[in-house]
Amino acid sequence: MVKARNGELVYSVDYYDNESKALNGIIIIESNDRGELISVVRSPRALWVEDHWDLVIPVIYEWRDGLLRIRNLESTNAYQEPPDTFRRNAVNAEDLSARDAGLFVKDLRDAGLPIIQAQAEYYHRFSFPTASFVVMILSISMGGRFKKNILLMSLLASLSASVLFYVMEMITMMMARLGYIPPQIGAWFPVFIFIILGILFLRSAKT
Repeated sequence: MVKARNGELVYSVDYYDNESKALNGIIIIESNDRGELISVVRSPRALWVEDHWDLVIPVIYEWRDGLLRIRNLESTNAYQEPPDTFRRNAVNAEDLSARDAGLFVKDLRDAGLPIIQAQAEYYHRFSFPTASFVVMILSISMGGRFKKNILLMSLLASLSASVLFYVMEMITMMMARLGYIPPQIGAWFPVFIFIILGILFLRSAKT
């Protein structure tokens, strides 16, 4: 579902074909600024032509004189929402680039749809690359803490800390997707905790 024109136009689409830039199974609901229904347009298919959607065999339902009337809709270029809007709504946020994921969250918010899971995935896009930095800090901080089997014990400690980090990240992301905690906290909390721990270990590490 996609909302446009400040919510006065709502698209319901069964399937968007990105290769041919075609919408299938379209219902377009138009209302006024008071939320009153103006018309409903139905079409089995629409193709993107230059700057608008060309509807195939469209019909329109309108309220006139207190009755719901149906007629064939003449060719129109009134529907101009870009194809990318429908492409973003047809996939998960984790499958999109960072820019498109941000636009995807905006589209969901504008459409009045749930955005928590998409937001969590969007923030995770930025927090996940820091995992290598966290592991590096933990590995360095573990280096001088053992007197015997230094290499083996440092490696084991680093792997254990990394596993704990990823487990905590999995838990906080799951809680964020379910709405128990804010998406930002779900994505960034493990990173901050383990960076602080790594810095504390570094301060007390033997050189």
